[in-house]
Amino acid sequence: MLEYKVVSGEPLPLGKRWERHARRIAFDISEWVQAFGPGSVRLLHQRQGDAAPYPVEVTRTDADGNADNLTGTLVLWNVGPADTEKVCHYGRAELRYYAGTEGAEEFLVKSELYKTSVLDALGASLADAPEPERFWLDEILDALRTMEERVAGARGAPHPPP
Repeated sequence: MLEYKVVSGEPLPLGKRWERHARRIAFDISEWVQAFGPGSVRLLHQRQGDAAPYPVEVTRTDADGNADNLTGTLVLWNVGPADTEKVCHYGRAELRYYAGTEGAEEFLVKSELYKTSVLDALGASLADAPEPERFWLDEILDALRTMEERVAGARGAPHPPP
C-alpha cells in the first residue's frame, strides 16, 4: 500500500478510478492533540457531483503505530472503493477534531478542509467490461483454417474437414 503524508494546503491524490486499498492517506494531528488534549476525529469526503459528504472510516495510531483512539497523533485513511468510484477533480475532505471524552460532551475544536482528486482510468473496470467480441475468435479460426488448407494443398494432402 502506498502512503501519502498530508501536506497542509495540497490536494489529496486518492488514486485512479476503481483502485481500492492501494493508497493510505496519513494526517498528522500532533499539533491538535497538543493544543486541545484528548479527543476524537471524524473524516468526511464529498466527491464531485455528490449532494452531501459521507463519513469515512479512519484508524488512529500513536507515533509507534499502536492503536490509540483518543491521543494518537496519526489519522489513517485507507482509500476504498467508494472513494475512487467516480473520477473527481474537485472533491473535498474535511478532518474534524472533537475535544472531550466519553464522560464529557464532545465539541468541535478544529477542522481542516482538503481538495481531493481521483484520476480517470483507461476504459471501464473489469467488472463493467464487455465480453470479448465473438467475431475476433471467428476471424482467428477462419485464418487458421485457411492456413491449414494452403499447407495441405501445397503438400498434395487432402483438405482437413471444416
